[in-house]
Amino acid sequence: MKIFTWALFFTFLASTNVCLAYDVTLNGETTDGWRISIYAGTPAEPFSIRAWKKGDEKSIQSFKKESCEFSEGDFLMCPSNTKSPLAGTKYIGHINNEGSCEDGDPEYIYICVSGCDQNKRAPRKLYQPHYEC
Repeated sequence: MKIFTWALFFTFLASTNVCLAYDVTLNGETTDGWRISIYAGTPAEPFSIRAWKKGDEKSIQSFKKESCEFSEGDFLMCPSNTKSPLAGTKYIGHINNEGSCEDGDPEYIYICVSGCDQNKRAPRKLYQPHYEC
């Protein structure tokens, strides 16, 4: 009976989609046309942030190993001593109840609650797409 129980447990475990880490991309745009893309890999890996001027491929700037803190759907905070355009900002996440995954609408919207007035290169809003439809 014990062998059957363990076999059933491992069969169930193998058939479920258990997500132990996160791979998240957040995107935003400033009022002066800078686009920001944030890649939050796993909790053990630092953030990678890219910024570029809309329509100018040569303006790409990359910021790796940023020490931002992220909790999916809750918040994103980047300390002021980081070098990226998000330095000194804090965003609060909200679930997006409008639109749909099939239409390409974001699952979460992160709204800047501090630091964006002082840091003009930080977008007011960041958008997180659905993981899958």
